[in-house]
Amino acid sequence: MHLAQQLTIIEKDALDEIDWKELVELRWSHSSPPVVDWVQYLLNQDPRGVDLVIARFNLVVKWVKSEIILCENIDERVACVMHYIHVALECRRLRNYASMYQISVALLSTDVARLRKTWECVPEYDREIMEALEKVVQPLRNFISLRVEMEGGTTEEGCVPFIGMLILFSVVPFNAVG
Repeated sequence: MHLAQQLTIIEKDALDEIDWKELVELRWSHSSPPVVDWVQYLLNQDPRGVDLVIARFNLVVKWVKSEIILCENIDERVACVMHYIHVALECRRLRNYASMYQISVALLSTDVARLRKTWECVPEYDREIMEALEKVVQPLRNFISLRVEMEGGTTEEGCVPFIGMLILFSVVPFNAVG
């Protein structure tokens, strides 16, 4: 899937912007401004590192949710939900856990989850994929499922990690999550 490949390239570039000392020293704004237009945000804010990754996370989640919610009829909405389930699955296959997480969070959001008639029309196979993705992205036990999967690959395979769990843990003690 081309979208998953493009998201992986973008996430890798965003990850390259992080100075890992930022995470250790908690050097980021801790509050991301509302982002509606990515280009304007990049032009006007000149974000770096963790702030860039947080803004991108929030924007992708909003984008996926709006793509689904703005569909005009149920058939279009079902197709859109299925499309994003498949994109998230392909991101997982590409070991792009950042995009997989963003898309999964959008699909699991209250705004999308409440579309009961839509989800009833999503084929069982795709709902099972979504359940599997949900198990990976749950923050239970310090994101144990996600950490195990990210650590399971080889160095040759590479990985675009979801660093949100690192950001969360830098603000909240490890034992306070899950």
